[in-house]
Amino acid sequence: MPPDSSPSTLHGVRSVVDDLALESVGGIDGRFTVVIDEGWRVLHTFGGMSKAWAIEAAHMALGRDDLQVISAQSTYVQAIPPGRVAIQADVVRSGRRGAQVSVRLWSTEQPRELAAPYLTADVVFGGPDAGATDLTRVRFPDDARTPESSAPREEFLRSTIDIPFHRQTDWRLAQGAFDPDEADVDLRSISWFRFQRSPIGPTGAWHPPALAVPGDILGPAVSRGLGGRLFFVITLQLSLQWLAPVRSEWVCQHATAIAARGGFVTGTADLWSEDHELVGFATQVAMLRPFERVAADGLLGAETQG
Repeated sequence: MPPDSSPSTLHGVRSVVDDLALESVGGIDGRFTVVIDEGWRVLHTFGGMSKAWAIEAAHMALGRDDLQVISAQSTYVQAIPPGRVAIQADVVRSGRRGAQVSVRLWSTEQPRELAAPYLTADVVFGGPDAGATDLTRVRFPDDARTPESSAPREEFLRSTIDIPFHRQTDWRLAQGAFDPDEADVDLRSISWFRFQRSPIGPTGAWHPPALAVPGDILGPAVSRGLGGRLFFVITLQLSLQWLAPVRSEWVCQHATAIAARGGFVTGTADLWSEDHELVGFATQVAMLRPFERVAADGLLGAETQG
């Protein structure tokens, strides 16, 4: 069932599709701007959403409806605050069945020649071959509860930090629980994700760049593996592969932390639609920062989180 769209329940909730819309800059091929709204902020702008803007810019710069996004690798250089940013998307190659686009995103408050990028991305597009053989090695997790029987975020969220991003999404734990006294030796997390405002468009599927948002999901697996201790997961690199259109409101996130060493963690996530179709796969490398250290830095109030 789609999320309730009545005005009273969606006060202050953003539309991911509307907010991904970019403004072209006249006279410069592949140049766009967008105003990042405060609503997509955790402490800074959510990493998956930042990646989604880069993918949208790559699609617009390429301008080919015969190709679809296949994969995108993003590197996070600086924390991205709300406000206006510029995006440059350069087509590296545009072939018969494939194309690659290089993207950079930076602040408009600095001169272009001086501004270091917030994010860089390499986006690959391809044309599907209807005669190709399909193979899938991973399976939908057998121990996943349904969205309706999963635990809402509010049941176990212990942080007092105001997180505007949580107002944009419905997130539910689909396996186990966040027990601060018991570590999950499997180092994994199963959850259901949906946007409060649906990303499903006229085609009956999600607007493809929006899948980058649930693809950024390594944090819960890390916290569960360390006995429920909460970490601020600072993404350094995030790679995502699109495997099928998302035609359900909910996406199941099966995340696994492969290893944590020296304050850095590597993990994967397979993403599933409600009918158990594999729709995406992500790999992620992040730096771990305990919430108590974030709090000690004075980042408890909304006014200091930019």
